[in-house]
Amino acid sequence: MSRGGYTLETLRDQRYDAVLHLFSAAVGAPKFYNHDNAARYETVDEAKASDEQLRHMYIGHPRLKLIDNSTSFQQKLDRGLDFVYEVIGHNKPQHQMRRFAVRDAPKPADLKIPHVVVEVKISVLTGSTKDNVRMLFRREQGASILYMYHALSYEGVGFKTTMQHNISQREYTNMLEQRDPNHVDVLKTAISFTENGHFCELSTFHEPEWCAGYSSLYVDCDKDDETLPGWLKIDKDTTGNSDYSTYAVSL
Repeated sequence: MSRGGYTLETLRDQRYDAVLHLFSAAVGAPKFYNHDNAARYETVDEAKASDEQLRHMYIGHPRLKLIDNSTSFQQKLDRGLDFVYEVIGHNKPQHQMRRFAVRDAPKPADLKIPHVVVEVKISVLTGSTKDNVRMLFRREQGASILYMYHALSYEGVGFKTTMQHNISQREYTNMLEQRDPNHVDVLKTAISFTENGHFCELSTFHEPEWCAGYSSLYVDCDKDDETLPGWLKIDKDTTGNSDYSTYAVSL
């Protein structure tokens, strides 16, 4: 990679707008893992190890989706398709990113699990409302910086449409001129990891000053899924509460 002038972060974050990982049947459904498929040459244990290694390679990507084997195969495919609809901005109900308030969030150095630490800056653009928000994201990990445009629309209870894609530094700089003067930039440290087959991001805010030290956990899971990280002190579920949205925090 060094010969080509690449870094792991550049290849992981800037090449792909989204990453969809379907768990091997060896993880959670070993009875369906057989060698009828010529592409399967590993044992169950080897396939599990390969699957885990591949998942860990993409931790840190801002749009990582994990599809486990907790449902039927058809439902597994449907969940993957839901995510594709979300990525392209199609108006279709989908799994939601749930949000939880966290007390006494651990420091990155205290974590004993594979994780990635990213410094995030979010700017709200003019014309945004609490139901239709346009934002710019700057995600910095070491020497790698990823720029993103994110549009979020709410249409009724529990229905959300998102559009999110990577942009160049030049596009980011130009669009930053549209920053809403009524909103301040949101700065936070985000720790990305996987837990119980879900992509998670634990964010601790630094600015605005009034919410400095506050922490939120974002988990990509269904509303009925209660398998949250047991080592975190979850205060309450803030999913759907606009008081905890980026739009409200930045006012």
